[in-house]
Amino acid sequence: LQISYLNPLQLTVKELLAWHSRLPEILAVASDDGASVRLFDARTGGEASKNSSSSNSSSSSFVALLTPPSPAPRCAAISLAWCPGKKSENLIAVGSDADFVSFFDASSGKLLALLPPPSPGVEVNEAVFSSDGTVFARAVGTHGAVELFSVEELLEKAGGGGGSSSEKGGAPPPSSASDWKGFRCPVKPFATLHGHTSTVFALSTVQQRRAQQEEQE
Repeated sequence: LQISYLNPLQLTVKELLAWHSRLPEILAVASDDGASVRLFDARTGGEASKNSSSSNSSSSSFVALLTPPSPAPRCAAISLAWCPGKKSENLIAVGSDADFVSFFDASSGKLLALLPPPSPGVEVNEAVFSSDGTVFARAVGTHGAVELFSVEELLEKAGGGGGSSSEKGGAPPPSSASDWKGFRCPVKPFATLHGHTSTVFALSTVQQRRAQQEEQE
């Protein structure tokens, strides 16, 4: 869910909400305070925390705050998506108005991969995972293009060393302004969808809830 409204200072404020793909009580909330993402337990109203006193609470399996790296001193989150599927269910993608998408392991807080825009100045407006968690899609540019990536390849090649989140320490972000400017992702989209002639602002996939429930049972 994305809500946009205009405040009296004529500044556009975006707030994003995304429920965990399997755990109905875990809610991710992003705002324009540096593109940070906070994880909440909807049953208690408190932030998710590994320091939770309740060992039975699923929120004790998550960190409370995720902060994507950014080339700008202050940026806003404009997209937020959990990855479905058992293997990557704690993978969350956070897109910012700096046009970078950060992939985190929400259970550890590690930055797993960093996906820059196709080229400097090309905006990235929306992002979503496929219902089986194997494909990541992002809407780019002002001419209606949607790029499709293999999630496995993103985590292996854009994660600063390869391997899964459990095997490697995560992706090191650029450390200087010049590094940010020259940062390029080694992963290319396996397909690019064209059809719209203007900016794409929303992407959605069919949720396979019944199949997921049957798999869990």
